[in-house]
Amino acid sequence: MAYTDPLLAMSDALYDALALDSTLSTLAAGGVHFDVPQDPSFPLVYLRVQHDRTFSGYNAQPGRKSRPGIFLRVHVFQSDYGTIREAQQVMSRIVDLLWNDADPLTANGYEVFCGRPLPEVEELTFEDEELRGIKVKELVLQTSYILEELV
Repeated sequence: MAYTDPLLAMSDALYDALALDSTLSTLAAGGVHFDVPQDPSFPLVYLRVQHDRTFSGYNAQPGRKSRPGIFLRVHVFQSDYGTIREAQQVMSRIVDLLWNDADPLTANGYEVFCGRPLPEVEELTFEDEELRGIKVKELVLQTSYILEELV
């Protein structure tokens, strides 16, 4: 089996789970992105995915059932012209999609081994926060996953 980068596999899985959901697309008019668009509309979902560590133990390497850890931060931005409630509805749908036991998250070449704790959602409010020159409000979800490489 060819090596699949866990960061790319999980990024693709997260994007597909969120961007292809018609309910979320309706709620988040600005879409789901890994980079903030030049001319954004709101609410907007921004994903930050990082490979933070490996949980495999001694001699862990690709092709030997490695267990990479993936850190996920989801931002939902809402402009001052919208309400924070709209951003909360978007975040609620994201939590429903990512922690849905009936349709668990899968990543190409990996099984989501662990990572279903109750997500921490923080509402961050800054007086002068701007995104591409637009004043915004922000919700942030942070969580971690442990993947297991399928060999």
